[in-house]
Amino acid sequence: MSAKFDNRTFVRIDDGYPENPKVMPLSDAAFRAHIEAICWSSRQDGRTNGRIPKAVAARMWRPKVIAQRSSVESAEPSAA
Repeated sequence: MSAKFDNRTFVRIDDGYPENPKVMPLSDAAFRAHIEAICWSSRQDGRTNGRIPKAVAARMWRPKVIAQRSSVESAEPSAA
């Protein structure tokens, strides 16, 4: 019997990530949106280069959360 291949994507996050100075100021909702954005980008298989279209972001998060999440200056995915 051969092992089944698991083709699900995944992301790695350092266990100190929540204490990152750029991440710590985020509200709970913005932190969740930030992690969701990382996961969404990972599922796009490199097609978006880490950029989330504004229309997609608007469907996923409230404007206040988008504004706070977009204020995180990092190499992580962000709303375009």
